[in-house]
Amino acid sequence: MSYPSCDAGEMKSDEAIESLDSATVELKRSLLEWEGIASQILELLHNQLHCEPAANWRPHCDQIVGAVQRYRDRCRCELEQIGLWREDELEVDEVHELMWDEGDRLAKWLQQMMI
Repeated sequence: MSYPSCDAGEMKSDEAIESLDSATVELKRSLLEWEGIASQILELLHNQLHCEPAANWRPHCDQIVGAVQRYRDRCRCELEQIGLWREDELEVDEVHELMWDEGDRLAKWLQQMMI
């Protein structure tokens, strides 16, 4: 049997807490992965900047690097916020969805910029 616990004035069962914990673990894993991917993209851009294929996107390099850095930094910021009170009051699953959507938009934009 699951006994309720009190969290910030709301009663939550152990199952709800376990669900929240697994969502938090998944968010942390995803943010670490996405931050790592963004870092790898930045390294790749830096390494490829003076290569022939980069001629198409080289004029937009500062804009591209800035967008990827902002996403990487946002992932880092969200990682630091895990488990802390949020001014925007977003739940763990909402943060996950928000960062997923932002990463998806960035990936689509990068494809357009690199062609």
